[in-house]
Amino acid sequence: MTGFSTWSQASKLIVLVLAVVLVFVGCGDSDNDSPTATTSASPTESVPPNAILSESLQDGQTDGTINAATFTDEGLHLFGGDGFITYSIPTTSAGYAEFSAKGFVQDELYGGTEFKAALFTMWSGNDGYDYANAPFILEVRKFGYIEGRPDASNCLTVRVKSQGVWEHGHFNIVGWDPSVNYRFRIEWGGGEVRVYRDGQLITSEMYIDPFAPSNHQVQIGAQPRGRKEGPHDIVISDVVIGTL
Repeated sequence: MTGFSTWSQASKLIVLVLAVVLVFVGCGDSDNDSPTATTSASPTESVPPNAILSESLQDGQTDGTINAATFTDEGLHLFGGDGFITYSIPTTSAGYAEFSAKGFVQDELYGGTEFKAALFTMWSGNDGYDYANAPFILEVRKFGYIEGRPDASNCLTVRVKSQGVWEHGHFNIVGWDPSVNYRFRIEWGGGEVRVYRDGQLITSEMYIDPFAPSNHQVQIGAQPRGRKEGPHDIVISDVVIGTL
């Protein structure tokens, strides 16, 4: 009986030690869900240290100015082709803008023979949006159907005017699904602008550095100053603008 009792007590001790080890190991694993350097954090989960602004647009609040738009649980609904949101930021010669957007239509067209929408624009609030005279303008365009131009229909393209000189990017055709919430990222700096969708580089263009508009304006959606509609009835969310 003494041998059995000693063995029973030893077994209990081993089980207790293993339980303690498992508890500590389990606590350590809980940190594995945190975003890492290779995992992008949602703006609502973690604000990047280089962010100028970060907002979800899903809580009915914004630091921007909106037009023809209303807040929903999914984000900011831009009505028709007239909706937009504008942000004023410090002059940023090397930066990025990210946002999510859904509702894009393949072969988008509203009468006529073509549809060329403004998705994202930047310019100088002091110098205006004059194509001929303004020193700084950047446009990311989302084309719908273009009659006779299968090489341009449904493309994303970029054009940029820096230091008074225009540069025009290539037409890069991509597919569109209104149910998909795409993540866009526009980067500029070092004489190059790059446009990504869902992490894939879609188009880019070189320009004269620096792109440094005074009273720096950033706009998502329609661009009335350039007489351009935006994609109709899209919903945008999770906007982050920062420096590079």
